[in-house]
Amino acid sequence: MKKTLISLSVAVVTGAIALSYNYDTTPTNMPDILAAKKAKGALKYDKPQEALDFFAEQRIPTGANSLDYAKYETALNQLGRMQPVNGTSLGRGAAPAGWEQLGPGNIGGRTRQLVIDPNTPDTMFTAAVAGGVWKTTDGGASWNTNFDAQANIAVSSLVMDPDNSDVLYAGTGEGYFNGDRVQGAGIFKTTNGGDNWFRLNSTDNSDFYWVNDLVVSPGDSNYVYAATRAGLYQSDDAGQTWTQTYAATETGGCLDLEMKSDESVDYIFASCGTFAQSTIYRNVDAQNNPNDWVASFTDPNAGRISLALAPSNEDVIYGLAASIQGGNPYANGLYAVIRSNNSGDTWNIQVDNTSADKLSTLLLSNPIIAFLEECGFGPPGSNAFFNQGWYDNIIRVNPVDPDVVWAGGVDLFRSDDGGQTWGIASAWYFDPADDEYAHADNHGLVFHPDFDGVTNNTLFATGDGGVFRSDNSDAQVATSAIADPAVAICPDANGLPFSDVVWTGLNNGYEITQFYNGAVYPNGDRYFGGTQDNGTLRGDDTTAGIWTEIVGGDGGYVAVNPDNTDVLYAETTRISIRKSVDGGANFAAATNGITDTGALFINPFIMDGNNPDRLWTTGNFAWRTDDAADNWVQANDGFGGASGSAIATAPGNADRVVIGTNAGTIFRTETATTDDNTATWASSAPRGGFVSSVTFKPDDANVVFATYSTFDGGAHVWKSEDAGATWAPSDGVGFFSVPNVPVHDLTFDPLNTDVIYLGTDIGVLVSTDGGQNWFDGNQGTFPRTVVEEITYVESPTFSGVYGFTHGRSTFRLSVREPIVDLIFADGFDVAPAP
Repeated sequence: MKKTLISLSVAVVTGAIALSYNYDTTPTNMPDILAAKKAKGALKYDKPQEALDFFAEQRIPTGANSLDYAKYETALNQLGRMQPVNGTSLGRGAAPAGWEQLGPGNIGGRTRQLVIDPNTPDTMFTAAVAGGVWKTTDGGASWNTNFDAQANIAVSSLVMDPDNSDVLYAGTGEGYFNGDRVQGAGIFKTTNGGDNWFRLNSTDNSDFYWVNDLVVSPGDSNYVYAATRAGLYQSDDAGQTWTQTYAATETGGCLDLEMKSDESVDYIFASCGTFAQSTIYRNVDAQNNPNDWVASFTDPNAGRISLALAPSNEDVIYGLAASIQGGNPYANGLYAVIRSNNSGDTWNIQVDNTSADKLSTLLLSNPIIAFLEECGFGPPGSNAFFNQGWYDNIIRVNPVDPDVVWAGGVDLFRSDDGGQTWGIASAWYFDPADDEYAHADNHGLVFHPDFDGVTNNTLFATGDGGVFRSDNSDAQVATSAIADPAVAICPDANGLPFSDVVWTGLNNGYEITQFYNGAVYPNGDRYFGGTQDNGTLRGDDTTAGIWTEIVGGDGGYVAVNPDNTDVLYAETTRISIRKSVDGGANFAAATNGITDTGALFINPFIMDGNNPDRLWTTGNFAWRTDDAADNWVQANDGFGGASGSAIATAPGNADRVVIGTNAGTIFRTETATTDDNTATWASSAPRGGFVSSVTFKPDDANVVFATYSTFDGGAHVWKSEDAGATWAPSDGVGFFSVPNVPVHDLTFDPLNTDVIYLGTDIGVLVSTDGGQNWFDGNQGTFPRTVVEEITYVESPTFSGVYGFTHGRSTFRLSVREPIVDLIFADGFDVAPAP
């Protein structure tokens, strides 16, 4: 396929690289989809380290240095004892309907592992880190899950019993220190091909909160091995009981396992450590000497190391090591590819980051950013090393040739000479319609069981964009030997040398997208939201779960003008609001006048329900626009050094605005539309922590609720009856109380404002009495996952609530037949005109 990428400019935006695609509109071979991409403007690269910090900031208690993930287990236990909400009280009659899944079904989310049934290769299973275990029986043409009802759906490791493909083990908890990780709750097992799952009771403890890898003995499938943050574990009874065989002292514990299949005993390699010196351990007879782990390789410059055995010669094993060299541009990028030809007795460095072949040093970096200057896409000195070896780091060996090796980081690479030189084999920065495109951030590589290098060259890749497949993984990749690296990385208008490897997405009904925020069009039949590493996405009721990207990069908050739905707002990270006036075909920057460096990673902005041309956003100050984001003005003298984290305007009173902060304080004003940078807003502090939402009651502008996402420190739901001056807990009591778990958002049923919905880290809670008592709102059809945004729509065509999740896409609950033209006595219209 010919490329139409003409030029690529670079700018530094609040510490991050923003890529702007500029296309020549004259070439006749430019697809329409690329023309649309030009209109989207800057494409920002995702930032997992900043996401890590933001995740922690939202949840870690004041004064603590880390999360106590045991609190999730306590919260889940309480949820299991909570009474389900009664359908009649929600206005739906005696028989409550379930939540309906809306997608995206075509845009996958972070997937750590994939396993294939060797007997029926069209049957595959995936480990979705915030979405459970998914199964396909048609080679990825469709997917489904039976995992939603489990106590935890943060699946990061998966293994199939080599003797019985109906038996699988799923390890929960993603222990790689990425920001939006979710703590696990042990190991789950199925004995009927994923139709039913159950937790192994012996793993219901803190040793198994982070199960990073699993292997099953090829000689005796009763022997199962686990690598966790606590160390290495062994079971000799198919998971009923476990014994710790190595207590990890390395930072991050143990992350990877490889087991030889050509030995009469269990010969295993384990890699332990990340962000600090790591070690590869070896046990040459784990069944008979379970504690006999001996260091096989360590290096003071090597952090996380992923491992891969060569299937055609299992004396050959590779390691892909991230760098922990301080002050080195490759820190957290490539340190070295290492290889042993004698089962780990000795190791050799195949390539390291000192290589003169720059392309071969970028296995764990963002290739395009490192080549900006050479490609002519940036001025001298614009090259940057965005390294993620701690996050995406995978290596695998061709099943029939021990010298052909694949590596996955931000992009995919292949070496044909035993890891000494590398060529790039995918491009995250191309359009998804291009053959070379595979989504950024790769975590898994799996060869087809029938791979022979001749008639079958199929390779699967999993990562932050779900699942991709190549049927010609043997095709030419772009190396420095065949083309100048600048050409290999950034093809010109004629598509000069690049990889010939073709990738196809398999995200068909694979609904595991991770949303940060979402909004619904007035009629309820169209919806969009910002996502982790998958841009701002939009879907509607007519497309059967097929959504489209309208802004690239990490997505954040969104809004739609209810009076003119061609006017949309979206953002990437921090203060980066963009506006479209043509329904999302084109976006342009809309932050003129904002000078604020205190914005959060995912920074809130809202549209005033009283006037859609008025928007609010925050940083260390409040910011207002009255002209649909053409110009912004500062509207107070600040939040005392804190950052705004949640905003609400009062129904029927645009001068009343409340803003919560990441320090727990809530600020308020009664003169919002005229405030300037000298205005001092009144404040109160119901508790410390992170204010995740503030929401006015639709029919009473004096009543406002606030939610907190921080563990401990007090109630998670607070109510004020005097517009935010004073607050009282509204968490309920006993079995009818909100668990001690992060709460992210709150919304009202506008026709019965005693009914309140909460989005939490463990699903949906509902109150039917104004917040005095709370019930389980998941109803068996909503997964126990993070709900970032929950919103209610009352329209002529739909009446119900929408939940945007961080790991299981989007859901909708129909509450009743829609009621049209409802207007409350105070004149606040809760059913905006479509």
